[in-house]
Amino acid sequence: MWGLSLLTCVGALAVAIILPLCMLVIAEGEPFSTAAVDAAVTLAVAVYGGALPAKLCECFPPSVRQTGVGLAYNFAQVLFGSSISVLATTMSKTNVIFPAIYVSAIGLLNVFAVVYFSWINPRKESTLEQTLIEPKINTSLCCLAGV
Repeated sequence: MWGLSLLTCVGALAVAIILPLCMLVIAEGEPFSTAAVDAAVTLAVAVYGGALPAKLCECFPPSVRQTGVGLAYNFAQVLFGSSISVLATTMSKTNVIFPAIYVSAIGLLNVFAVVYFSWINPRKESTLEQTLIEPKINTSLCCLAGV
C-alpha cells in the first residue's frame, strides 16, 4: 500500500512542479530545450499514469471495484478533462501558462486525496495484492460479463 501511494504522490507532484516550468521553457521556442522538457514531462506522466490505475483498484472493495473505478475515473474525466479546453482557450489569451497551472492544481488535489485515503483514513479491507491471490468466482464472472 505504501508503494503505490508513494509512487502516485511522487508522480503527481512531479507533474505539478515540472509542467509550469516546462511551459515557460517551451515559450522561449528553443528546440533542444523543448525536447528536454518534453522528456521530463513524459517521464513524470509515466510515473503517475502507471501507478494510478492500480491505486484506484486498491481504493474499492472487490465487490464494487469495477463500478467504483469506472465511476471515479469517468467522473474525473468529465469534470476536469472537459473543462480544460474551455478554460485554456479563454485564459491562455491573458496567461500563456494557465493550462499548466490548472493541471498542476489538479495534481496537487490528487496528492491531497492520496495522502488522506492512504495514510490519514485508510480503507481497512483487503489490498489489491490479497485480492489477486484469492480471486473470487463472482468477480471473475462479472469481469467476463462486463458488469
